[in-house]
Amino acid sequence: MSCMMYGDQAVAGLTEGWSAKQTITPSSYTSWSAYGNCYYRKRGTTVELNISLNGATGASGTQIATLPAGFRPPHTVGFAAVSVQNSVVSAAGLYVASTGEVLVTSPSNYFIGHAYFETV
Repeated sequence: MSCMMYGDQAVAGLTEGWSAKQTITPSSYTSWSAYGNCYYRKRGTTVELNISLNGATGASGTQIATLPAGFRPPHTVGFAAVSVQNSVVSAAGLYVASTGEVLVTSPSNYFIGHAYFETV
């Protein structure tokens, strides 16, 4: 059984069956940079997507990445996310299109989104 560290606690089984994390580099699409971990990975037909951005001051609906075939949903899916500007936390959105485009809405200085979805 594998073990993953989360904070100070070891949680058994969290990494079993998942593919290796694939890093997302947002700066290839925008001037934003990763703030912590930006990655995607897959277990069976479930994809995990984690986005943490710094300097996220672009327009709402900005594309920050494209997921490769095999990691895309059958239709556009949306998830709640968090945006922070000057210590003020606001609601934001994280969307993944069937074309693999990863879009953010209401970005500000920091943007954090985490999602799980099914592939085709």
